[in-house]
Amino acid sequence: KVTLDDNADFRSSAHWWLAGAGYEVVGLGPTNGVAQDLKADGFDRAATAHSELFRLRNGRVQWSSRTLVVVDEAAMCDARITGELLAEARRSGAKLVLAGDDRQLASIERGGLFAELIRRHGSVEITQVTRQRVDWQRRAARDLAQGHVAAAVKAFDDHGALDWSATEAEARARLVARWTADTATDSAATRFVFAYTNVEVDALNAELRAVRRARGELGADVAFETKHGTADFAVGDRIQVTDTDRRLGLSNGAAGVITAIDAATGAGPMQPGELLDDEGAFPFEPLASRQ
Repeated sequence: KVTLDDNADFRSSAHWWLAGAGYEVVGLGPTNGVAQDLKADGFDRAATAHSELFRLRNGRVQWSSRTLVVVDEAAMCDARITGELLAEARRSGAKLVLAGDDRQLASIERGGLFAELIRRHGSVEITQVTRQRVDWQRRAARDLAQGHVAAAVKAFDDHGALDWSATEAEARARLVARWTADTATDSAATRFVFAYTNVEVDALNAELRAVRRARGELGADVAFETKHGTADFAVGDRIQVTDTDRRLGLSNGAAGVITAIDAATGAGPMQPGELLDDEGAFPFEPLASRQ
């Protein structure tokens, strides 16, 4: 049986209820980031859809009629992966729940199967907003989900949640100034800075990092050759992993703070260092360090 839903807030409570009823509950996502969120929500077994299908094909895991598989952000799964999950659920008798929003980010591969399944078979929709606790924020979140962007933007603007600037340069300068003031007041709070293009992201990261450098929050720069080119890193930098390396225990999307770099100055091979992420530490090989 396939159930379709456009909201994933149910996933944790459903997991505990069904696990208590004797079901094997499996949480799957299209990316490692989604899989990690499922694990944080209490799924004892959470993985990417790709890795679960690989284990199924190689006999490392099995589904049965007592298996519940919850696929979060299912609209991001491409048609091939969704089709393989459906076929495996039918073969094994497992219950497959696809949770997502067909109006949000879709797969970069050939997709659209999630939306087509909803069109043909219908879906169950959860309309109560639980993430936001303030009434106007709940209404704005619902407006955004339903495509009423103008109404949502007006609500945020009416409550002083938007800052308007005449030019992009002015907007970036005001953002950096606000971030600088906020982090000085409460450095432990979680903050996100988003930009539309990678060029804008790089520019903002450079400016925000310069603020931390001026405060003395970063150690000496060490140059690394990354897939995006040579980049400087230092103790205190918070970074995000952009690929998966099972040998090192790294997952795409994981974030962490560099806590130690053991490297001599100059060019050539350096001694291994460590980066402490949210789950542990791993070694790396710096190329050079700069004082």
